[in-house]
Amino acid sequence: MKKIYKKRIIDNSLNTLSKNNIGILITGVKGCGKTESAKQIAKSEIIIDDSSKLSELLNIDRTMLISGEKPRLIDEWQLIPWIWNYLRHEIDNGTDGALILTGSSTPSPDIKMHSGAGRFVFLHMRPMSWWEIGWSDGMISLKDIFDNKISHTKQYTTKISEIIKHLTVGGWPFLLGLDVNVGKQLLNGYINGICEIDISQVDGVKKDPHMVRRLLRSLARNIATPVTNRTLINEMGDDASVSPNTYAKYYDALERIHIVEDLSAWNVHIRSSASLKKNVKRYFVDPSIAFSILSINEHEILNDLNYLGLVFENEVIKNLRIYAEQYNGKLYYYGDSYGNEVDAIIELPDGSWSAFEIKLGYSGVDKAVKTLKKFMDVVDLSKIGRPKSLNIITFDGILHKRKDGINVIPLCALKP
Repeated sequence: MKKIYKKRIIDNSLNTLSKNNIGILITGVKGCGKTESAKQIAKSEIIIDDSSKLSELLNIDRTMLISGEKPRLIDEWQLIPWIWNYLRHEIDNGTDGALILTGSSTPSPDIKMHSGAGRFVFLHMRPMSWWEIGWSDGMISLKDIFDNKISHTKQYTTKISEIIKHLTVGGWPFLLGLDVNVGKQLLNGYINGICEIDISQVDGVKKDPHMVRRLLRSLARNIATPVTNRTLINEMGDDASVSPNTYAKYYDALERIHIVEDLSAWNVHIRSSASLKKNVKRYFVDPSIAFSILSINEHEILNDLNYLGLVFENEVIKNLRIYAEQYNGKLYYYGDSYGNEVDAIIELPDGSWSAFEIKLGYSGVDKAVKTLKKFMDVVDLSKIGRPKSLNIITFDGILHKRKDGINVIPLCALKP
């Protein structure tokens, strides 16, 4: 039976862009659905692999890359390095439609910043958001939040066991609809592939799979925290054999294949004498990676609700990134030396911003309210302007605007 395609948030942009004679580069972690989205509009395709036969054929006749009805999909282009320069020259010379490139690793900075300028549009994908999967009814949009027009009230009741299942299989399209235990096995195999193959392919340098797993475990233990590089290095090398240079190469490779996504601290004017935090907070592109690499079962999760809260925070941050990018927004967190911290700040290109606290359960709302109000006393609003809204995101509870103006929004009510 043919698998039904679930519409993705980038599809509208991809469809519009594909009507032009340009290149479109879709980046994102392996398995997030890049190729399937491109196939929805592509009228021809070529699947690149690293076989010597295909490389030889393409070297003999490079026009094979672009021969076909447009839009034309060129999948896993990065496996043959010369493809990029060839295609950008072809675009300069004029194509009869769009060329869509998909790949599971980020091109080098030189390619992205220089060679592609004026020729390629870059789109980024992640594993599916709750709204894309259908776990959110989309009662409230991010635009509603920035317009501060939340007038709806609705009760959401979700069993914590269901939340754990959602976080365990994550937003991977290839796991949707499968039994959770089957999904866990497939995800384990996926991570094995990352450790043993994918991370070495990104730069052609062989990496120790055991050390990759140790780094991933360290990141999983420190998920959603501003842990330092030194701490991660210490946890990687129980024999003190990991150098800062080795760590940097391994971490860079994980970033290049989009497994990890750091969240930068917000550089903002404040009224107090506190200093702003500068360390990034560590997140996975999908929090299911944390459960998988640590082999945590449901019983263990239920006995550590604090850790479950951190994994849920990773899920919310993933969703907020996806939604904010539809408005060219950037995501940050706030932290200072006095211990004040806000989980997420979304800043739009016009300078407007909104703040978000993330709580696993509805019982944490009162604490989150205190955090947001203290934060408002610290930041210098005369320099940055008042926020468009203050918000608390939970996994269930009542969607509503409080009398003090703070919005309480279950994740299962949110859409772009």
